[in-house]
Amino acid sequence: MSLGSASPAVSATRELRLVETGEQSLDMSLDRIVAAIANHMQTDVGSLYRLERDGETLLLAATVGLLQSCVGRLKMKMSEGLVGLVAQQRSPVVLARATEHPRFKYFPEADEDEYQSFLGVPIIDRNQICGVLVVQTIEAREFESAEIAELESVARLIAPRLRLSRV
Repeated sequence: MSLGSASPAVSATRELRLVETGEQSLDMSLDRIVAAIANHMQTDVGSLYRLERDGETLLLAATVGLLQSCVGRLKMKMSEGLVGLVAQQRSPVVLARATEHPRFKYFPEADEDEYQSFLGVPIIDRNQICGVLVVQTIEAREFESAEIAELESVARLIAPRLRLSRV
């Protein structure tokens, strides 16, 4: 991991304070948070999927690495793909070769065919799933337990704000 940048948790805390004070929108903060995560963890993709009000649909809310045209448009059911699996199981999914997993689903509109590894953690607040935080890499990669814990820490920070944005 990169030691030269602030940790994703520090970046997330800073960004969420700007949302609370009205200086920045939640969407802008989410964009900056996923960029900080991808940069710090040295991944090719950082994405956040928000659970929609129907309680079944995950919407790509922020990304660095996937096509920006998919933000606010790419949707999947919780029964679809690896992101849906994270939400359903409410636990991390860590894969060095994501395309080999039976739940892998290719979304051509996101231009994600070159990404091998996948780390997704649930965003949970008050025992409610609010979304999924994901990092991906082009090269197959075994994520370390410290990286998983760090992503989970960021998810915990984001969770209350994300849940409140759904109400």
